[in-house]
Parts: sequence; C-alpha cells; structure tokens
Amino acid sequence: MPCLRFACALIVLIFTLGFTIVADAQSDKAFPTDEEISLLLAQTDRTLQRYKPLLDEQETEIGTSVADEIAKDRQSLSTLEMVMKNLKNRRSAFNGLQGFTFLESLHDADRTLSRCVNTAFSASTGYMIAGNRDKADSLLRLSERCMDVSLLIYTTTESASTLYKHFIEAQDQWAAHSTQDARKCENELEKIRPRKLGPAY
Repeated sequence: MPCLRFACALIVLIFTLGFTIVADAQSDKAFPTDEEISLLLAQTDRTLQRYKPLLDEQETEIGTSVADEIAKDRQSLSTLEMVMKNLKNRRSAFNGLQGFTFLESLHDADRTLSRCVNTAFSASTGYMIAGNRDKADSLLRLSERCMDVSLLIYTTTESASTLYKHFIEAQDQWAAHSTQDARKCENELEKIRPRKLGPAY
C-alpha cells in the first residue's frame, strides 16, 4: 500500500507540474491580464467622473419623484467604487466574484441613465406644452447629457463583459484540464495496482 500511495503521489505531481507549465503558457492569453484590467479601471474612472454629477442633477431638475430611485443608484455606485478600490489593490480579483459584482454595478448605472434619458425628456415635453420653455430646455439638456454618458457606460460595460467572458472561458479550460489529469491518474493507478495472486498449487 505505501508503494501504491507513493506511485499515485508521483503521478499526480508529474501531471500537476505538466499542467502548470501548460496553464502558465495559456493563462497569459486566456485570463484577463493586470494590464487589461488596469485599462478597464481607468476607463471606468473617467466614465464615473461624468456619471456621478448626473445623480445630483436628476434630483434637482426632475424633483422628488425620482428620489427613491436615486437613493438606490447611489448605493449601487458606492458598491462599484468599493469594488474598484479592491481591484486597484489586487487586479487579479477581477477573475472571480469581484468581477461579476463590477459588471453588475455597471449594468445598474446603464439602467439609471436610460431612465434619466426617458424621464427628463418626458418632463421636458410636459413643460414645453405648459409654456415653461426655460425648464423644458433645462430638462432636455439633462436628457442629452444622460444619453452621452449612457454611451460611455455602454462602451465600458462591453469592455468589462469581454474581459469577464475571457475569465469564464479560461476557468472552464482549467477545469477541463484538471478533470483530464484526474482521469489519467486513475488510469495509471489501475495499471500499477497489485493483483491478487491465485494459489501456486
């Protein structure tokens, strides 16, 4: 039995070392790199600088009717900023739950801006009909600003989705290799397993 355990350990070590060499070569291509994640974070930073003031503007221009939604938007923004802070300290954390939370928060921001575009435009139309041209123009400009930033958020979200898809594909590849190696080990163990000898007489 000790010989059998040693043989299995040796086989596992050989396969593990072999897989590590292959995985290291493939990881540079398959998994999002620190450089790619850094570029995504910089892109997101620039977008958020234009996104955050729009939350205040919506409350000021549209009024209390969107107060509850804006409160939720601020909470989602806070989550996104916290995740970004963590990713700046450890970029590889993007390849996991942090990356999913990051992507989910970007989708929330995109939905916020879509709502802003529609709500501000609708309110602008109402004020125009009522004869308040100044307020109508102000709301129309808000709708246009939300549309502009929405395009930036969309582009950023697409970049994040692409990187996270690379992570998922690489993770699946890694899991497939691990399963393959485990099966190889089982096969090799079966080959070297001591056979019960029959009677010599």
